[in-house]
Amino acid sequence: MTMTTVWVEIPVRDLDQATEFYNTVFGWDMVPMMMGPERVAAFGRDGVGGNLTTSGTPGQGQGNVIYLEVPDSLEVAAERAMAAGATGQEGPVSLPKGAYITLLDPDGNRIGLFKTA
Repeated sequence: MTMTTVWVEIPVRDLDQATEFYNTVFGWDMVPMMMGPERVAAFGRDGVGGNLTTSGTPGQGQGNVIYLEVPDSLEVAAERAMAAGATGQEGPVSLPKGAYITLLDPDGNRIGLFKTA
């Protein structure tokens, strides 16, 4: 199977606050940096990746949903997310290959916390 996803951009209002949120929830170590003319925070350097960017408009629960693998259980990751400013948790939903919870990040982007079975 050929991988079809190559990059993901998540629009945010405050890059530093969003970087802290995603680092807290997923255990990442993103640091804001310049990428071309834009200040971004990049993630996923091993495989498919993306970045947080202040270009574009944050979603208010609309548009694309990005499902990101959590480093531990869904419940623990969801607790971290809610403590870091997430809202609107739905799930968990079980699938043959794992389970997920969806929520809104502090900018209103709908994201999925995914745990592979």
